[in-house]
Amino acid sequence: MKLSKIYFMTRKYMPALTGAGIKLFKSVCIISYLFCATVLNAQEHYTINWDSAPLNPVPFAYRSNHLNLKGKVKTLLEINQWKDTITRRFDAAGFIKSVSTAGPENMFPGTTTYTYKFPEGYLTTVWKTDMEEIVYRYKFNKQKQIIESGILTNLKIENPVKYGYDPSGRLAYDSSALTKIYTYNNEGQLTGLQENGLFGVKINSSYTYKKENENLLISILVKRVDGSYTTTTETTETYNPQRELINVAGKKEKKVYYYQFDTMGNWVKRTEVTFSNNAQTNTVETKRIIEYY
Repeated sequence: MKLSKIYFMTRKYMPALTGAGIKLFKSVCIISYLFCATVLNAQEHYTINWDSAPLNPVPFAYRSNHLNLKGKVKTLLEINQWKDTITRRFDAAGFIKSVSTAGPENMFPGTTTYTYKFPEGYLTTVWKTDMEEIVYRYKFNKQKQIIESGILTNLKIENPVKYGYDPSGRLAYDSSALTKIYTYNNEGQLTGLQENGLFGVKINSSYTYKKENENLLISILVKRVDGSYTTTTETTETYNPQRELINVAGKKEKKVYYYQFDTMGNWVKRTEVTFSNNAQTNTVETKRIIEYY
């Protein structure tokens, strides 16, 4: 909220002030402005800058922004050529309410429901099928950043994964099975990922960025060290102006993605074509049905 708007609203509903009262009034306005800015900044920590940093991580994708969706999406149904379906439902603020999955002919259906308790500082998800129910909890700090997650049993998180952040609110590490440490450049783009796994395995990934016309190209170098054995792979990912992935090129394999978009700029059909040694080897088609508020 702008300071001028706070001043206008206060002047409209308060009597005229003079002297010490004016000083107090100004202090209240400044405090209110700083509070609003802090809240908005905390919310920004949970968005991805798709224009310049589409690879930046979040601990858990629970917003429409995390899926690069534009507009107020109410329902997102994805179905592939084998008739596997994923249905995501969002509230008007962009928070996911539920995710339902099923195979062909509605085989093996399951639904995850999302419950948000921001004043208490947590998000709970419940995965439920005919055979099982698993409850996960994601704990927030005062900055509304996820700092802990895991399976919830008897109101306690078992073997929690911990998350930490840098001074700019970007994810800096998580303590999952492969402990991850993230680094960023001055533009806020992910530049490094260090993963420390079991049995001394270390995986180090580095990312470099450049623009070509309106496309964003990200070169990824992955080095895996397992004792005395080291492997290195290089790929380049290309993102179109809508920041959808359109090309993944490696040394021997290449994937090309073709899209059709709706009027809001969200894709409704994606065709993934795989080439190996310059020969087409596979094609996968996915369709979307999107309902808006």
